Amino acid sequence: MEYIKTHRKEFEAEYDRVVKDAEEDRKYWEKRNQERIEKNRKMGPPPGKEEFWSFVQKGMTNGMGLCNLWELNIIYKRELLAGASAA
Repeated sequence: MEYIKTHRKEFEAEYDRVVKDAEEDRKYWEKRNQERIEKNRKMGPPPGKEEFWSFVQKGMTNGMGLCNLWELNIIYKRELLAGASAA
């Protein structure tokens, strides 16, 4: 913490650069993968995964995006378990 206090301007400049670079990387990969994402959306669900596919599509339209697919999978499994225990 002392280093940050002593070198505040340098620290803030470096932090701003890192944030800017990360945003540029995100935009690059988003643009690069856009065609693949659209192709995958049009393919439809794999056999036996129709219900999960529907759940993922709802999550994506709610702004979760593909980067949160892991989280969507966890939420989906929790809902399945909750439904099974309620029945």
